[in-house]
Amino acid sequence: MTAAEPSRRLSLADFATSPLPVVEVDLDAGRLVGVNAAAASHYGVAAGALQGRSLAELSPPDTPRAAAFAERALAAAGAFGWRQRRADGAVWDAEFRVIRLDAGPPRRALCALHAVEPERDASQHRRIERQLELTQFAIDHSPDAAFWIDGQGRVARCNEQACRSLGLRAEELVGREVWSFDPDFTPAQWAPLLQRLQREGSVVFETRHRRADGSVFPVEITASHIPVDGQSYGFCFARDISERKRAESALREANEALEQRVRERTAELERQSRRTELILASTNDGFFAADPAGRLRDANAAFARLLGYTRDELLQLSIPDIEADESPDDVAAHIERVRREGFDRFDTRHRRKDGSVVPVEVSVSEVQLAGEPLLFAFVRDITQRLAQTRQLQAAKEDAERANLAKSEFLSRMSHELRTPLNAILGFGQLLGLSATAEQATHVREIVAAGRHLLTLIDEVLDLARVESGQLSVSPDAVALLPLLHECLKLVRPQADARGVQLLAPPGQCHVHVRADRTRLKQVLLNLLSNAVKYIRPLGSVSVACVAEPGHVSIRVSDTGTGLTAEQCARLFVPFERLDAEARQIQGTGIGLALTKRLVELMGGTVGVESTPGVGSTFWVRLALAAPPASDAPAEPPPPVSTEADGVVPREVLCIEDNPANLRLIEGIFAMRRDIRLLTAIAPGLGLELARVHRPALILLDIGLPDMDGFAVLECLRRSEATRTIPVVAVSANAMPRDVERAKAAGFDAYLTKPLDIAQLLRVVDEMLGRATR
Repeated sequence: MTAAEPSRRLSLADFATSPLPVVEVDLDAGRLVGVNAAAASHYGVAAGALQGRSLAELSPPDTPRAAAFAERALAAAGAFGWRQRRADGAVWDAEFRVIRLDAGPPRRALCALHAVEPERDASQHRRIERQLELTQFAIDHSPDAAFWIDGQGRVARCNEQACRSLGLRAEELVGREVWSFDPDFTPAQWAPLLQRLQREGSVVFETRHRRADGSVFPVEITASHIPVDGQSYGFCFARDISERKRAESALREANEALEQRVRERTAELERQSRRTELILASTNDGFFAADPAGRLRDANAAFARLLGYTRDELLQLSIPDIEADESPDDVAAHIERVRREGFDRFDTRHRRKDGSVVPVEVSVSEVQLAGEPLLFAFVRDITQRLAQTRQLQAAKEDAERANLAKSEFLSRMSHELRTPLNAILGFGQLLGLSATAEQATHVREIVAAGRHLLTLIDEVLDLARVESGQLSVSPDAVALLPLLHECLKLVRPQADARGVQLLAPPGQCHVHVRADRTRLKQVLLNLLSNAVKYIRPLGSVSVACVAEPGHVSIRVSDTGTGLTAEQCARLFVPFERLDAEARQIQGTGIGLALTKRLVELMGGTVGVESTPGVGSTFWVRLALAAPPASDAPAEPPPPVSTEADGVVPREVLCIEDNPANLRLIEGIFAMRRDIRLLTAIAPGLGLELARVHRPALILLDIGLPDMDGFAVLECLRRSEATRTIPVVAVSANAMPRDVERAKAAGFDAYLTKPLDIAQLLRVVDEMLGRATR
């Protein structure tokens, strides 16, 4: 056991409030250094009044000199007497017991003071005994182990905790040498330690104790020197510090782990910083960092090159110095917006050192760096991009002009070609009515050629509209089987003329598909007509339907000569006729190309499977559709009878831009003698008719050109003449939100296309009845 430097010594301050009188004496000067309150009471003055007083002043004249006091104190093995004098001059016998000696210089002694007065000695003795008893009780029941060690290093006395800590009984522990239960202490160390205690008074150090079972545990020793009856004892408190050591070890390990993580994190940050520096140095985009005031704090080489500055020059500038399109106030407002929203990307112009400007794209965000907000901005030169954008815009405008010119050309060509064809076909048919048999043959050739030319014109125009995006389709649920029968009926004369057998479609075709009925009919007629034209005489053409998940394939098969793989690859190319000219088969080479584009517009696909010498199968794959509630229009109710023929019919105005829809409305109301129908194909005309005629009811299409139905309704409601007329919306938009929007706008009812005639007439009668009331 090696004693450490003392961390605490017994001093006068330790006895400041103690009932035990204690004084501290400077032995070299023969003066009191200080006394506690209990000692001052013996002198009859305050403790402060005794500080620095000489022993001669406090002793009667016949008392030996102070040097004698020092000699007795230094030689005392226990206590010695010394007469003292109170402030009132009374002399009393004092007994000094040395607690601590300081070798000095200066030499000092800390002494317990006992007044030996016959009349007070007995009670004082009892008080001291009581204090000693209390002190002994506190020591015996202390949570720390307590030992009295004699001059030979043996345990003279111990408390209960000492026994418990070592696992020994008191009789087993008393008489043992310290080194028997302290593995870190040797017999040779006790004498020096006792001398140090005599010299310094007390020491504190750490060591280990061994239990009876051989286990060891760390302890903290607080040892003091106590002379008793001329012998020196070491009084020691031993505190088990196992928990503290474990906590210190855990803390040390945690600190080491934390330091390791800090080292690793620091290394990682250094690597990241280096990578960032390398990235910013090698990138072609500029980078700068600025503080919230707009002052540049950092910049990479690319940004310096972009603006023609050195990096050091840039760091003397702020954002307004390089911003060409924003004022300083605008820059400040922009910075605040970025800080509020966290990010922004915008195009602007930066001013170079030479005064020129460069268009740039800036991506800026706010970051927190070491608790400081900074704006990180990446800057890209967009000069080339803007030039490309201008080129693309110019190309787009050229394409739009070319497309417009193409549309105008097709429109003019259609008009110019159809006008003479109308005369050719018309007069050809007139000539056929009065022609001779020989002439009739020539007339039929003329009419057939004219019709062939008309078909060519229609197909060319259709193909041009598809490719320019001007041809639209209106997909709907189309009943497939009736449409196939209709197409077969149209090509049957052509098939009969060539002796070709047409086989009717099976029941699998009794489905609905999602398609534009007119365009699907055009596709099927093209495929059937081609099959009849290119088949061998007396062959057969069949139509079949193959169901697939969510789709159906319509298959048109023939027993013709078939096609090679190379021919199949060229089949859907415009104006590609393969060997049709050699076989003298009429055609344009456009039909299949147009068919492919129409099918794709309807969301389907088209293809061919062919085997040379066996025949070909052309197929069209379309999505299935749910059938409507009824494929046939509801039977209209019988015409409403009137009481007399002279009854004036109620006027109903229908504003509809689609001629076919308008004809349907006219046909429905032709059965109603009590209704007079007014029609308008344009919103402006409809508003004028409503204002002049003030009809009892208005049927208003939503999807009108130039001004939709909602705008027309607003005009009607603003006019004093028409604001009370009931208005029924008619639209192909059948989604719930469309109906809700119409009702919110003020329409009295909402009908969806295709129209249910019975429902239409019920709504009309209800609205007219409401108007009458």
